[in-house]
Amino acid sequence: LDNLCYSAEKTLRDNKDKLQAADVSQLDALIQEGKKAVEQQDDGVIASVTERLEKEAHRIAAAMYQGGAPENGPAPASNAAAGGAGGAGADDRARKNNVVDAEFEETHGHP
Repeated sequence: LDNLCYSAEKTLRDNKDKLQAADVSQLDALIQEGKKAVEQQDDGVIASVTERLEKEAHRIAAAMYQGGAPENGPAPASNAAAGGAGGAGADDRARKNNVVDAEFEETHGHP
């Protein structure tokens, strides 16, 4: 949830001018609720806030990618839209920064 709050906060900060005031305040309230839940280590609240914050972030991100203001509708199923915790969101950030994710093995004494 902490990573999700950070991602949502960054999205909000970077795109505030593209969002409606109601969406900004709703997302901000969920972010603050999430931070409080993490601080209090309340698993029930963390699960609830995580689900609601993911849905709201997905809805807003989908609307931004479509070039319009968010509408009150179902959230997209993709976790990449919100840059959620791990998964495809990390891949999107890596592509934007031209980062290559690779594994290697050091071999000593082999030409």
